[in-house]
Amino acid sequence: MASASALLGMLLEEDRLAEYCAVRTCRDPFARWPRTGAGRYSPSVGSSPSTETFDPATGLWTAQGNLRDGRWWATATTLTDGRVLVTGGVGVAVSNLATCELFDPATGTWSSTGRLHLRRYSHTATLLPDGRVLVAGGHAGDYQATSTAEVYDPATGVWTVVGRMLTGRARHTAASLADGRVLVAGGWSVRVLPGAEIFDPLTLTWSATGRLITERYQHASVALPDGRVLVAGGQDQNNLELDSAEVFSR
Repeated sequence: MASASALLGMLLEEDRLAEYCAVRTCRDPFARWPRTGAGRYSPSVGSSPSTETFDPATGLWTAQGNLRDGRWWATATTLTDGRVLVTGGVGVAVSNLATCELFDPATGTWSSTGRLHLRRYSHTATLLPDGRVLVAGGHAGDYQATSTAEVYDPATGVWTVVGRMLTGRARHTAASLADGRVLVAGGWSVRVLPGAEIFDPLTLTWSATGRLITERYQHASVALPDGRVLVAGGQDQNNLELDSAEVFSR
């Protein structure tokens, strides 16, 4: 079963990975939810390619087309046209993935799109105001936390490398600010991180901002209606579950 912090992440921020599978809202007339890479990874089964959509009107799940690559610890982000972009993750044979796929809620099928420049998992993917998607950080080869970031253009299906984060991090969170910038907070590198930084989509660069009160990773973050960002839960340096929460304002 996923940890409490992972479940909280699924509830508070839809584009956060719920520990092993990605959940994201489809902007279709039925307000269905796609669940990708369902289930926990098993050495005997591998990464699941199965997907399902949830209909809140009936409370029922419906099987959809399989992912081309089974994956876990991926991300899922709703694009402005209603399709869902799934990026990276861990695939069969516990290999990091650079592949990305698009889910079409009108047909229930998946198609391949541009590959990430770096294979990664436990990263974040955030929709930008202009419809592009920012992918930041995550684990790269040998469990290293990367500082790299790249931006996906759905009009071309191409990824473009942008400025690096100031600190490599994985299992962090990313939240969109009211002005279109993206706040990244916490995560893990050599140790659990208290630091936070902000991505500017106009300059494609990062800048440092206020540190978390409590260092944490595998937490949840969500933008509040007044423009602040709530960070909650996660684990500390000793892998103990946190019940604390804090709010970022600028």
